[in-house]
Amino acid sequence: MLTELDQLGAALRTRPVVDQACGIVMHVLGCDAEAAFAVLRRISQGTNRKLAEVASVVVEKRGRGLERELVSLSG
Repeated sequence: MLTELDQLGAALRTRPVVDQACGIVMHVLGCDAEAAFAVLRRISQGTNRKLAEVASVVVEKRGRGLERELVSLSG
C-alpha cells in the first residue's frame, strides 16, 4: 500500500509538467490534447525515458528545436 501511495504522489507531482508539455505540443502541432499526449508517450517509449523526463525537456525548451521531431511522431 505504501508503494502505491508513493506512485500516486509521484504522478501528482509530475502531472503539471506533463500538462504543460501537452500544451506546447498542441500549439506546435495544432492537435488536440489526446494526440499531444500520444506524441509524448511515443517519445517516452522510443527513447526509453520516463514520460515526466520527456515532458520536462519539452517544457524547458518550450518546444523550440523539437518541431521536426514532434511532427514526425505525430503521424
